[in-house]
Amino acid sequence: MPGQPLEKVRPGQPLTVPAASWNAFVDATRWVRAQQSSIMSEARNKGRQTGLITVRNSSTGDVPWYGVVGIGAPIIAADDSLIEFRNRIACEGNTPDVWTHSAAFGAFGILIEPAAKGAFARAVVSGGVQCKVDRIHETHAYADIADGETEYLESSHFGPARIISHPGGTGPQWSVVDLGTAAGSRSLMGTLDEDLTAGSTADVRVRAGSSGSVTGELIECYDRFLASGDQLDEDDDVEITYYPELHKWYATAAKC
Repeated sequence: MPGQPLEKVRPGQPLTVPAASWNAFVDATRWVRAQQSSIMSEARNKGRQTGLITVRNSSTGDVPWYGVVGIGAPIIAADDSLIEFRNRIACEGNTPDVWTHSAAFGAFGILIEPAAKGAFARAVVSGGVQCKVDRIHETHAYADIADGETEYLESSHFGPARIISHPGGTGPQWSVVDLGTAAGSRSLMGTLDEDLTAGSTADVRVRAGSSGSVTGELIECYDRFLASGDQLDEDDDVEITYYPELHKWYATAAKC
């Protein structure tokens, strides 16, 4: 007599599989496979949606929890294995370099777990994340990498990380930043703290807005528009502009 559906079999007992049992087995197998596929797909999509990627710590040392790495080449290139390249985003995590990973040249990530040298970890490359920011001046609302530094970002008027929460004051401090497209103020108004001659540099006292009060911040700027022999005098008002590809501020106009 055929066994009952889903009835267990004792050792040595003849095995007779009813159609109902077999069909239940097939349905269960299909369900498990569908769940595995769904979980893998969800994990891949979650990484893309939240701006998470995998990095290998290729820097000069260990990188702490919420440390900074510059994003390098893919670990597995598409030419080596297109399937693996499509399956997940995994890149080298290098020591931050302002000429390679800053706003004008590339990208960086914030680790959400510590990584020993050569180890793998997850990194946030877009969206909100906690990290340390060395806040140079209280008026700075953005941040970028600090050259050779994996412990923290450095604040500025312009950068790819918007500072959305901080305890106040200056110096290295735990903050919340929003990683994304470079933004902020590339042009500022200020007053010369010394004479500026053609082809030279001078410190500028930054103003809050086009006609606001002096903030107390000094920025070294380079001349970009004076003709040979011309000069701007101390206390003259100037417009300065940041060129991220050069990592420099330039005096670009004088306020008449």
